[in-house]
Amino acid sequence: MINLPIEGAGCFTVPVAEWQAAVLLRLMSGEDKVFRTRNGTATLRQHGWVDRTFADISDELASAVKETGVPFNSPPKAVEAYLQQLEQRGLVISGATETWRMSETLRRRIEEARELRERPHRRKSDMCDLVGDIVSRIPQEETASFTFENWWKLALPGRGYSPFEAAQFNERDWQTFRHELVNIPTQIRFSPRETLDLMGLPYQGVLGRAVEQKRLEEQERERAKLAKLEADKAARLANLRDRASKNIGSEAEIWISISNAVTGGRSPLDAAASGESGYEDALRALDRRIDEIATLQRAADRKAKAVTALEAVAYTRYYDPTRAALWMRSKRRELGGKSPEEFTTDDATRQRCVDLLPTKRSHR
Repeated sequence: MINLPIEGAGCFTVPVAEWQAAVLLRLMSGEDKVFRTRNGTATLRQHGWVDRTFADISDELASAVKETGVPFNSPPKAVEAYLQQLEQRGLVISGATETWRMSETLRRRIEEARELRERPHRRKSDMCDLVGDIVSRIPQEETASFTFENWWKLALPGRGYSPFEAAQFNERDWQTFRHELVNIPTQIRFSPRETLDLMGLPYQGVLGRAVEQKRLEEQERERAKLAKLEADKAARLANLRDRASKNIGSEAEIWISISNAVTGGRSPLDAAASGESGYEDALRALDRRIDEIATLQRAADRKAKAVTALEAVAYTRYYDPTRAALWMRSKRRELGGKSPEEFTTDDATRQRCVDLLPTKRSHR
């Protein structure tokens, strides 16, 4: 908006940027109800910045000089040329009789410039309140050596810039910086760690206590976890023993202590102690053993029934019950060296033995 190349700039005794800034400030000040070109020229005359050589040169003479090819303007025309340059840039709007007013673009830029100028102070004030609130929540003995002004100017550890320098950041980066600072208490509370960036604030004691508390809590959780594992293990073993005792009786203690194929060669007790998966394997092994015992019992019942029936037939074939009993216990070649009592396991084997009895009642 200033330091624009203008024909006639040599009419003034100060640098181009300085006299143009004075004209622009007069326009923006609202000092004049209607700003005209001559108001800008008057400002430069009041400052004594118009070269006496050109102070009273007429526009006609200036035009004549320009016609010779020399880039020249009278002081008023130089001011007008500057205002025209601003208009070309959309910053001012011209009206009748050399009047000028600010455009919305210029007003917006002025507001942006004002905000930019005031921003560091506003940010410092905001940060002072914020840090003051933070420090007030920390034990006084841990903040005695902390001062906001020192903190504001010193480079933050690991960051390479001070809060003062951060206040010059663009809005997004500043808000990121501010959020990180505001978030420190949350980080200490929910994720305390010795490497946490405290951004130069006196949080060391607070953080140290939080880290220790976290360690104790983790220690307690681990203790509770181990206690639960032991309780679960004890419950599994007690349940296995109880179920084994109820279902397989006196052999339970021996059975749970010897290796078993279903539990991968481990004893059911060791398998159940190892975890839920091993416990399920031990229960499957127990169910299999229960089935085996039931199968054996059914076979024993069939054998007992068949032997009883065979004895009844044998007693009908001998007059002497002693001889019938002897026949039941005598080993026979036809039965593979087994006695009828041993050989008989079911109806079929019973019938085979019946076929070996005398067909008529015998004394021998």
